[in-house]
Amino acid sequence: MKKISVIVIVMSLLFASLIHAEPTVIKFVTLDKEYFPYIMGNSKDISKTNPGTYVEFLKLLEKKIGIRMTLTRFSYNEIMTMVSTGDTKGYDGDIAAYYTADRGRIGAFPMKDGMPDYSKSLYIDRYYFYKNKKSPVKWNGVYLTDIKKGIVAAAHKSILEELELHGYKYQDGFHPEALTEVSKGNADVALCNVECADYYLFKHPDIAKNIEKLKPEFTARPFFIAFSKDFAKNHPELAKRIWLTIEQMRGDYIKLEKKYLMRKNH
Repeated sequence: MKKISVIVIVMSLLFASLIHAEPTVIKFVTLDKEYFPYIMGNSKDISKTNPGTYVEFLKLLEKKIGIRMTLTRFSYNEIMTMVSTGDTKGYDGDIAAYYTADRGRIGAFPMKDGMPDYSKSLYIDRYYFYKNKKSPVKWNGVYLTDIKKGIVAAAHKSILEELELHGYKYQDGFHPEALTEVSKGNADVALCNVECADYYLFKHPDIAKNIEKLKPEFTARPFFIAFSKDFAKNHPELAKRIWLTIEQMRGDYIKLEKKYLMRKNH
């Protein structure tokens, strides 16, 4: 009986170790729309020459971790469905996502004392208002005043919720549509990620000539590499190691961003 018990224990330990063995590949998802400088081009494909900071950073990260990492592009609605339901369709993580309590219940973020650990974020997403130059709208860093034709917001859910808390009504839209509406005078203000908006306006001077960026920024959010609950459950130490490595590689990510910003300005 003792021999059988020992065999059962050994087999159980072996089975457990197989379940939690490190994967041979980690599969990430991101948007199929251009989101400068993070992911370039409006396509399911990934550019080989100018892919964006997400792709280039994953290549650096996989060398540090020693595990191959892939990136697949999905529509915004498809990714939001994955995020809201927790059904990641076999993919392991999202590059990149901001934290909310709801997302924390169905996905895994680096946490510290019950809050997301900002030191392990990939980057900070900053949002600014962009107004039509002829609009009377004013922004003092706290309130928007003299809104006549409304706001178009190209932002994530938590940013939209912050707009609502301020009592602002808005239409939802991606940044090209938002900035175009403002440039045409159909809306007073667009709320956009500053990198995406500035890049789009640089590429479209006919739209930019009618637009003014309002300072200071409206708000900012840290973005993380977030893992599925299954991945974090099966590979908890690997997830922690990846987040710690991201913290250590912050300088590498900043260099990639600067490279893309320099390309934009030349």
